[in-house]
Amino acid sequence: MDSANQLPLFLVYALTGYLVGGVYGILSLFGNRPRWFVFIKDVLFFLVLLFADVWLSIRFSLPDFRLFGVLGNAVGILLYLKSGQRTVAFFKKMCYNIGTKVKKRHAKRKKVEKTQE
Repeated sequence: MDSANQLPLFLVYALTGYLVGGVYGILSLFGNRPRWFVFIKDVLFFLVLLFADVWLSIRFSLPDFRLFGVLGNAVGILLYLKSGQRTVAFFKKMCYNIGTKVKKRHAKRKKVEKTQE
């Protein structure tokens, strides 16, 4: 493989790292859990990353290990941590605020119903 073909593959690996970082971000929405849950979450993250890298190696007929693939994954994960994680945190906060409003509204209705009885 010549070096002209390595840049597009590096970008594909970076995109893969970004998407797998998104999977980890979604798994992180479950909050603080016991250690065994965090362990399973981490193992699941690395298995998804491994599966994606093996699939890319088969898809692009890479004959052996490529360091730029690992570096691409690392760059993608770092990009996710710097940008995508903020988006996930924003939506998490938005869902939490909506849930809090719904709970308050529901509690207020119950209170009104009890006073009417």
